[in-house]
Parts: sequence; C-alpha cells; structure tokens
Amino acid sequence: MIILRHRFVSAAPEGADATRVRASNWNDGEVFSGGNKGSIAVRDTDDAIYGSNWVPSVAAGQVLASAGVGALPAWTATPTVDSINLAGAPGVLGLASNLVVDTFLLSQAANTLALRNGLNAQIFQLYNSYAGGGTDTERLLLGFSGNLGQLNVQASGTGVQREFAFYAAQVRLGTGVTDRWAVQPAGHFVTFLDNTYDIGATVAANRPRSGFFGTSVFAPVFHLTDGVAAPGATVGQAKIYVDVADGDLKVVFGDGVVKTIVTDV
Repeated sequence: MIILRHRFVSAAPEGADATRVRASNWNDGEVFSGGNKGSIAVRDTDDAIYGSNWVPSVAAGQVLASAGVGALPAWTATPTVDSINLAGAPGVLGLASNLVVDTFLLSQAANTLALRNGLNAQIFQLYNSYAGGGTDTERLLLGFSGNLGQLNVQASGTGVQREFAFYAAQVRLGTGVTDRWAVQPAGHFVTFLDNTYDIGATVAANRPRSGFFGTSVFAPVFHLTDGVAAPGATVGQAKIYVDVADGDLKVVFGDGVVKTIVTDV
C-alpha cells in the first residue's frame, strides 16, 4: 500500500461545512490512481501536468533496464550490462530453461567457480558449431553421465566429430590421487615408479593386441606362451614361438623356413 500525504499537517479545528476542505481532508491520504496492477511509477519531466508517468507491467521473462540518462526505463528480455557482481554467500547465478531455474553457477570458494544442482549430474557443452536449430552440431562435452566423468568430442546431424589435442609441459595420468604414468617433455611414455605397473593383463582378458617397436625391447625375462600353433610366415619377419606340437622353441623365418632353437626333453 502507498499513501501520499501533504508535507504540511494542519492543526486547524475541524470545520462544520462538509463542502469545504477541512483539516481532516487535508491531512488524509491521497488516492493513488492511474496505471495497472504491477505498473511502476516514475518521474517524467516530459509530462507537463503531473511530472510523472507509468512503466506498464509486462509478461514474465523480462527485466527493467535503463534507457539512458533522461529517458524512461523499459522492459527487455535481452538486457545488456557492463558487469554483474553477486554478493553474499555463496553468490549464486541461476539460469532458467522454460522459466524454471535449474542451472546454478556459484563461487564455491575464493577463485573457484562451481556448476552444481544438488544430486543432479551437471554437463558443460562448448560448441564449435551450432546450426539447424540444434540438429547439426559440433561440441566438446565436459560433465557427468551415469556417475562417469566425461571429456567427449561430440557431433550430431551434419556435424563432424573433431580431433582432440591435449598439450602440456608434461602430461600425467593417475588414479585416485596417485600419479601412475607420464608423457615426458621429450615424448617418452614412462611410469612414475620403476617396475611397478603393467600394460595389459597376464590372462586372456583386456590384453593389447600387438606392439610395434622401431629398435629394441629390453627386459630381464622374456615370457612366451607355452605351446601355440605354428604361426604362418611373414615376409621380412622372424617369429619365435613354443610349438604346441612338440614343446620345442622354434623360429619361423620370412621365407617359411622353420628352425628349432631349443628342444623340450
């Protein structure tokens, strides 16, 4: 409720003539008229009679923005501001889809930006291209899906799934909070602890298929599966194996010649 009163309050005795302005009439509040429910009263020097005007109420989804010095403010769904400072704790910026606020950016701590919403998994999408009303896209996704953290280059429609490059002075790979592997500045792929981690498994599950090396392989012990079918010859290669037929250690050369290295007796 808004009540307008005169600055001067009359203390004169109440007159008996109801056709004249009496002290009670003067001191009473004035009727606040004009405008509609939700309208905002503003100072308007262009109105020569009343010196005021109304900013009408509008549908939801708009904010009142300045139109500049000496101009009436106006509602807009696309305001432009120089900066926004969110004070208090924690300082939350809520973003809405279909007028429902469901995405929250906040200051988690000093110099820390968080995207969170209770128990709901969050996803950030950085677009390389967006066309066809969202049917033809190329983007980088960072987020969680099914309790799985993902960094994923995606595409839809006529979009193309692009390459992903990661550069640093040294790249570290780990589990938990422990460093396991590293790509060193010279490009070498090494472990953080000597003689500790494996590539593949010792059983027929989750094994790499083949390894290709340009020079040498160094190891204290060289393990071969005890008993395999004789491999076929490949030109330019020699293959060492333990023959399942007789248990002997053999080599097959590129021309198909087979030689026994050691016999199993």
